[in-house]
Formats: sequence, C-alpha cells, structure tokens
Amino acid sequence: MKFEVNDLRTLRAALDRFCQFLKDEDVCEESIFDSRLVLSELAGNVLRHTESTARIRCGIVDGKVQVEVCSETAFCPPEKPCLPAAEAESGRGLYLVKEIGELCSATAEGGIRVVIRTRYAETGADKNPPDASGTK
Repeated sequence: MKFEVNDLRTLRAALDRFCQFLKDEDVCEESIFDSRLVLSELAGNVLRHTESTARIRCGIVDGKVQVEVCSETAFCPPEKPCLPAAEAESGRGLYLVKEIGELCSATAEGGIRVVIRTRYAETGADKNPPDASGTK
C-alpha cells in the first residue's frame, strides 16, 4: 500500500486503511496495534519535525508487517534512540519504534526512511497488497 500524508486528517485515513488491510489479512490484534503505533509515530514525526509530506509504503513481506516512511526533507533519526527521561516531552516515539521493530534502518537518501518488521500471523507467505494505482 502507498500513501502520501500531509496533515493529521490524511494520516488518520491512512492508518485506518492500513489497519483494515491487516485485519483482512488475519494479522493478530497485537501486531495491528504495534503496526499502527509505528506508522503513527513515524509519519507524525515527519509532519511535526520536517513540515513536509510523509510518503508511506507498507505491506506484508515474508510473513511480517513492513512499514516504510520517507519525507521530502532530509532527516536522519538517531541510529540508537535512547530512553528519554520520564518527564521529557519528546523522544519516546523513536524509542518505542525501535523497541517494537525487529529491523530498523535509516538513510538520508531522499529523506527519512525507516523500515520496521513486526510480528504477523504465521503464514510464511510473501504478500504485498496493490498500491492505489492497482500495482504491487
């Protein structure tokens, strides 16, 4: 699936559509929750910190949910986010993403790109839904 998010309204719509796709694919509720949290944090960070459009690609690859978020503005999050202080107003999102994800990577090529693979119902199949244009 592919989305472009430029405000909270389009982010909510993308989250709802992505979660419905995961439900339709019989992904367990815990992984849907984790996937929604990851996508919300990453796309929300793009909207808050870069003031640009978040380009989102997500699907199921090798039996696991994969989420990728890029921004128009070059931004590379810290490689190893640290646990923020309990009273801190920011910094928790990337820490949570890192804790949930099995694989996180970032590159400044064309903006932020973080891929997170989360737990998925055991199928082992490589599934990728069509994007809005109908292609895989």
